[in-house]
Amino acid sequence: MIKVLIQRMARAALVGVTVLTACCCRGEEKDQILFLHLKLKDDAVTLVRSSVKPGRLKTPFAPDKKGDIHLELTTAEGLSLWSDVMADPTVQRVEYEDPENPGTLKVKEIRVTEVEFTVRVPFHKEGKQFRLHRLNKPASRADATAAGRVKKLLGAVAIPVSGVAP
Repeated sequence: MIKVLIQRMARAALVGVTVLTACCCRGEEKDQILFLHLKLKDDAVTLVRSSVKPGRLKTPFAPDKKGDIHLELTTAEGLSLWSDVMADPTVQRVEYEDPENPGTLKVKEIRVTEVEFTVRVPFHKEGKQFRLHRLNKPASRADATAAGRVKKLLGAVAIPVSGVAP
């Protein structure tokens, strides 16, 4: 009787370990975000550092947002894995009080030749290159990827294998 009970407990433990192992090794990737710290100088982009952190990139509130810069993560073969648009980081918007009309604000845009910024990209192990293009006019993500769109390549940076600093 005790021998049968021990055998049943051993089988139950073995089944439990098997189920837990199958759950942990189900082959499904955990969501991760690739953080790319970039430097844009004189319309040329370079990678300062990168890192991969656990998490899921949130869906933007405004899917039809417009931007001046088109971002694209591609495979080694050039297939697009992800793309988005963003405001031009070289254009800084400054608000200040109008000296002629106290209490009202004036807005001035200042263009700089050098800026560092960080972009968040969903991590794909197939992702090998990150490209930035300057669009000839602001566009949504769908419009930026359309054939015939005029855009200037600012550069392509290789994604480090481990996702850490180059």
